Amino acid sequence: GFLFDYWTLTNGTLSDSNNPTVTVNITEDAELTAVYIPYPVLTINTVPNGSIQIDGTLYTSFPESIDLYGENNIEAIPEIGYQFDYWAYNGDYISNLENSTATIQILSSAALTAHFSKIELQILIDISHPNGGNIIFNNEILTDLPTNKTVYYGDNNTIEINLNTNYLFINWDSNNTVIPNTTQESISLAFTENGTLIAQLNKLVSLTLKVEPENAGIVLGNGVELLLSPSSQLFLENTVIDLEAVAEIDRKFDFFLRDFALISEDAQLEYTVENDDTLRVLFSDKEITLYIPNSFTPNGDNLNDVFKPVGNPEKIKDYEMLIFDSWGELVFESTSVEKGWDAMNIDYGSSNVFIYKITIHSSVTNGKYQYKGTLLIL
Repeated sequence: GFLFDYWTLTNGTLSDSNNPTVTVNITEDAELTAVYIPYPVLTINTVPNGSIQIDGTLYTSFPESIDLYGENNIEAIPEIGYQFDYWAYNGDYISNLENSTATIQILSSAALTAHFSKIELQILIDISHPNGGNIIFNNEILTDLPTNKTVYYGDNNTIEINLNTNYLFINWDSNNTVIPNTTQESISLAFTENGTLIAQLNKLVSLTLKVEPENAGIVLGNGVELLLSPSSQLFLENTVIDLEAVAEIDRKFDFFLRDFALISEDAQLEYTVENDDTLRVLFSDKEITLYIPNSFTPNGDNLNDVFKPVGNPEKIKDYEMLIFDSWGELVFESTSVEKGWDAMNIDYGSSNVFIYKITIHSSVTNGKYQYKGTLLIL
């Protein structure tokens, strides 16, 4: 507990009064005295968390007082998540206050403190769609993304996504941090290194289909009839859909347009919905479309009792239908597309096969069209 300080001698000489080992020259009676002082005490501490190693001995409980003298090697060791900042020392000498490894000189009692601080990390916060919503980071609404946020190593951070209309949350994505529940909109996350955190979203985009002229046809999407303007349908952005334009009777498909740009002249179109979009689906009039059945049942049940072709009367200027039996005898004639044959004027018990001849003139082009075929009475 004591430390040699110096020698005193009366009536003689000393080779070195400050050396514990000395040569004495005495010429007469004398008194030799060795002077000791208490051993210096070094009080060590850390702020806030860490340990100190002195000449290979590790100290972890603070504050602690130790007997120490002379030159000693010291090292500050931070806990996980902390970093060394500086030494505070009121003793005789320290080689470097800002280096975690240093040398101190202690000749009298002194205090030594290692200062630590939490490690700061930089996390880049971003969102895959700039207009998709806001990220709330530790109760702070982040609207100007991407942005860097300072966090502390190992601390839990609360993160939440607030979505705007027509956006769907997919998952959180980080380049170096494991996220336990990536698909939850609200998470708690601790970071251990610099990195990124990105909210991955999907956007719902609208597709509006305008049929021109109105009621001229329908549009199928993947085989299902789609809504027409003013209604629209929503798809995930970049959805690929098979469109098919189906014309009404007496109409024909012309082309798909986006604004005034031609997209396709084919009624079947593979289309990628990338953004809110409007497609014009153009149809035009056919000259004449005529549907002629090949049988009917004139039994009075009001179901298929009359034989007549089906077409648009507005496109027919002149019309003539002649019905012949199997021997070539005329049994019925009509000059109106609305007047059909009910077979009430003949006996068809011996033969139920008849021949029709229909002649029409188009009111659109004045073209003449003739149709011939056989007809069965069932």
